Amino acid sequence: MHREYFNGIAHKWDEMVNHDPEKLSKIFEMIDLKAGQKVLDVGTGTGVLIRHIYDRVGDEGHIDALDISEKMVEEARKKYAYTNLNFIIGDVCNITINRAAYDCIICYNVFPHFGDKKRAVYNMAQWLKKDGKLVVCHSQSREKVNEIHLSGQEFLKADLLPPAESVGKMMEEVCLTVYRLIDSDELYFVGGIK
Repeated sequence: MHREYFNGIAHKWDEMVNHDPEKLSKIFEMIDLKAGQKVLDVGTGTGVLIRHIYDRVGDEGHIDALDISEKMVEEARKKYAYTNLNFIIGDVCNITINRAAYDCIICYNVFPHFGDKKRAVYNMAQWLKKDGKLVVCHSQSREKVNEIHLSGQEFLKADLLPPAESVGKMMEEVCLTVYRLIDSDELYFVGGIK
């Protein structure tokens, strides 16, 4: 259902969704990516974060951009052709990725759509290198995200963003240490370190 929905709106997604540049800057300050790091962008969509990640990891870094929707990936491919960028079509809950592959995994504006959130957090924790970071973030408040989903398609009404403390607990259950937790009127950020 999610795949079909996002495939159907991929061509107009960039006009539908607004990303506050100041909030994105703040999010990336808290993530603190370094040159040369390997990053997984989960739910890359049309590639909103790709340029921001690339600007920080540079040519010596590597970006894997994962999405369940092949049409979203098509849109992202039209915009970005970095030689150190790889697109993956798949579901974070049901995909095989090498253990300890990433310095950082970012879930921006996607976490509510995971069918099994605990499974997704477990999988992503396995894919982190030692001292790697897992970040779940939104450039809007949890209330705003949930309001958007509750007013949308029927199947989206179940796609709610849990309180940041709940996501932090999921991270702790898989042996990540929560280093930042924000659940404010401005944005949502949960960061864990392996």
